[in-house]
Amino acid sequence: MTDRHDEKLSSLLDGAVKAMRAVPEPSPGWRDRVLAAVEETSSLYVSNTVRFAAPRFWSIRPRYAVAAAAACVIVGGAIGTLSMWQKVEKTDAVALAAEHSPERVHFRFTAPRAAKVSLAGDFNAWNPDAHPLRRSNDPNTWELDVQLPPGRYAYAFVVDGKLARDPGAPQAAEDDFGTPHSILLVTGS
Repeated sequence: MTDRHDEKLSSLLDGAVKAMRAVPEPSPGWRDRVLAAVEETSSLYVSNTVRFAAPRFWSIRPRYAVAAAAACVIVGGAIGTLSMWQKVEKTDAVALAAEHSPERVHFRFTAPRAAKVSLAGDFNAWNPDAHPLRRSNDPNTWELDVQLPPGRYAYAFVVDGKLARDPGAPQAAEDDFGTPHSILLVTGS
């Protein structure tokens, strides 16, 4: 069944490409005609009275109309398919979150000379003020417990205004815009 759809899509695309390649070059003086038409339209507003130009009608060759319609169908189908998959993923994420209650996650960071340490990540829109850490009994260590629903999160510690990775957690394979961050996977119960 998929092969038939692929063949049909391929033939539609071939037809659309052929139709687009068949568009003739503009005739000499087309730029001057377009500028004259724009000037004529703008000159309709003279003094306080408005003159209306005669209505203009669009005409299109049938083969171009078919090619444009085919292109719209193809693009619309692709967008519809992507939208459907995004809805499925969101529905699965909502169902997963509903099944599992948030888990308590303990964060610990060693920064002996830091004046302020906080936590920023996907779970708080990377807001460095949302989750400040507190010094533990050990003056070199900062700690915080956060309730997080099941999911995959990117996060980093903010140490005196600068981002720092968590040395005890997996690192992101690629940093977003050069921002160092770690990965946390909350599985739920």
